[in-house]
Amino acid sequence: MILIRLIDLNETNNEGEGNPSAIEVLQAVAQQLIEELMQNPPGHNRNRNERGCTMEQFNRMHPPSFDGKGKPTLTEDWVQDIKEILRVLNCIDEQKVSYTTFKLTGEAKQWWIPERTIGEADGRGVFSWRHFKQIFVDHFLPRSVRDDRARKFANLVQGTMTIH
Repeated sequence: MILIRLIDLNETNNEGEGNPSAIEVLQAVAQQLIEELMQNPPGHNRNRNERGCTMEQFNRMHPPSFDGKGKPTLTEDWVQDIKEILRVLNCIDEQKVSYTTFKLTGEAKQWWIPERTIGEADGRGVFSWRHFKQIFVDHFLPRSVRDDRARKFANLVQGTMTIH
């Protein structure tokens, strides 16, 4: 994204003759564009996804904490809430895992600390977002609950219509 600095309208004036001409404004804008292109040549990713999001932005969204207790629907709801916040903020993978795990408390935090430590000891380093979601769901949403929901969905009937 190219940001154009606001120019002082009197800055381009010679001897304070009022507002700058359209040519002077266009020259100032063109100069800014040239500077931006020199700093970020074409082909380089210049969008905000390159940097992702900040912890401050994440926290301003008031993400819920997760303690690992409660019904499986609480787990699903929490994951969906966190995913939506991360999506809106365009966070990168590493930030997604760091910010999400920061919101773990109680039993969930006690589960995560050894998982992270083992991953780091195995040389895997930072967990990918996909891997984190998988191990998180595997742990906090039991296979039996997931299988039961899949079975119910497969047998879903609405009136005389079935979904297969």
